[in-house]
Amino acid sequence: MSTAQNWTVQPFKPRHDTWPYKPSDFKRLDESDDAKFYSQPRNYVYHIDEHAVESLKRYYATVLPDEGSLLDLCSSWTCLYPETFEIAAVDPGAKMKVIGVGMSKEELETNRTLAERFVVDLNKEPDLSDRLERFEFVAATCCVSIDYLAKPREVLQGLRKVLKEGAMVHLVVSNRMFATKVVRRWLEVSEEERVGMVGDYLQFSGFEDIEIVEFKNSKGRTDPLWVVRARKV
Repeated sequence: MSTAQNWTVQPFKPRHDTWPYKPSDFKRLDESDDAKFYSQPRNYVYHIDEHAVESLKRYYATVLPDEGSLLDLCSSWTCLYPETFEIAAVDPGAKMKVIGVGMSKEELETNRTLAERFVVDLNKEPDLSDRLERFEFVAATCCVSIDYLAKPREVLQGLRKVLKEGAMVHLVVSNRMFATKVVRRWLEVSEEERVGMVGDYLQFSGFEDIEIVEFKNSKGRTDPLWVVRARKV
């Protein structure tokens, strides 16, 4: 493991032959309108600690393509992408651009990395393929938000339709959350099982080459952080 990268990568081992989850697994303690809940900006704070933020920034700088269109699902006031992506957002001749899909119009408008923004409730409109059909994304990310999706398989199936062949999706997982809005099963299982759930989501959405990236901190003082990633083949 490189000390500069401070993460390890392991292949995800499929655990089920059929979709293992029930509709009740995706119920939430608070089923009120998500649009109202997320309409207020969340004080523009990171939802993981500074060590985890820096690790994720280094990871993105290493793995994200520097040309083409990228999609940030469940986006907010920041993507944690490299600074070059912010420059590209205001450069008409840039070879890359980032498209953001999120719940808070105000936060999305604050995000300087985004070239275009879509305000969408993915729990009501999980398949974005019609909205995004003019794009062909070279990569996609979703940062510490996959646990809020009540229809994760449908979201990822729609995402897969708008990815280029060979494009990768990177789903970032931690243990920080708004507990009333995450799906029920997420609250009931261990951190290891949560990572496995995300692997299941990708497997049953048609993605391949699924891997689990685990971040390490030598001082041991950081929020736990994983990326479950996969490729459209």
